[in-house]
Amino acid sequence: MNIIEFKNVSKSFFTQKLYTDINLEINSRDKIALVGNNGTGKSTFIKLIKDEEIPDEGEVIINEEAVIACFDQFGSIDPNMKVEDLLNLPFQHIIHAQNELEHISTLFSEDDEENARLLQKYSELSDRFESMGGYSYIHVQSEFIEVFELGDKLGKKFSELSGGERQYIRLAIVLFSPSDLIILDEPLSFFDRKRTAWLSEYIAHSKKAFLVVSHNVDFIRSFANRIFDVDNFSVTPYNSTYPAYVKEKKALINRAKKLNIAAEQIIEKTNRAADRKQILLEKCENKHAQAVILRRMKENLKN
Repeated sequence: MNIIEFKNVSKSFFTQKLYTDINLEINSRDKIALVGNNGTGKSTFIKLIKDEEIPDEGEVIINEEAVIACFDQFGSIDPNMKVEDLLNLPFQHIIHAQNELEHISTLFSEDDEENARLLQKYSELSDRFESMGGYSYIHVQSEFIEVFELGDKLGKKFSELSGGERQYIRLAIVLFSPSDLIILDEPLSFFDRKRTAWLSEYIAHSKKAFLVVSHNVDFIRSFANRIFDVDNFSVTPYNSTYPAYVKEKKALINRAKKLNIAAEQIIEKTNRAADRKQILLEKCENKHAQAVILRRMKENLKN
């Protein structure tokens, strides 16, 4: 599924040009690393997706059926909710279907006709339950609780957690939400190697698309299959892994340097020729000869 399309998008921040004429797409299952130096426009790019900014030119087309979730390090959460309830929030639709299945299973009786009807309903609901990831959500949730050491915090209120623990809860709500694209902007606060490895593994095997901003190269190298490079007033998509992107960009930079050197050499050669002709003009008293020299100088400049 095509989730987002940028068509000829240009954007400035006050008088500072960020990028010009961006054309790219984000599709299902893309695992994108958004890279670039600070101040080049990564945050603005995300705001364009979230509809918090509008392009100066062009358009950002978002699929009406697509659901986009964004990890917000400072997002508001009811401080009185218990951790267990917060961790169940993304799975409410699954838990509801599970409760329905359990309820139907209690309704079977000796009435064969009624049982056939209930069995049909149970089968349909079971298929829907499976398609939602119903048979794996408990495993995923339990694994997250174990890796992020929240087992003894399930009965606590959100307000009673540490700063790091609150970040883990916010992350879980976004990761497990029923969405098509998840945006993670510097998600590794309060992470150790074990938690970083778990997140990279989760992203790599998820059916959802991800757009991730992180300065941890090893982290993005572990899952990225596309790179969006914010540089030189543009956002350039590379349909490759991070190592392949680095190699390709180095080659582009080297080619650009050679072109610049060649251009500088031509300019220098032209300037030297102009200087020589200027000296001739200053020494030449013959007006016809001066006209010839001036004409040749103009022709050289055109070339």
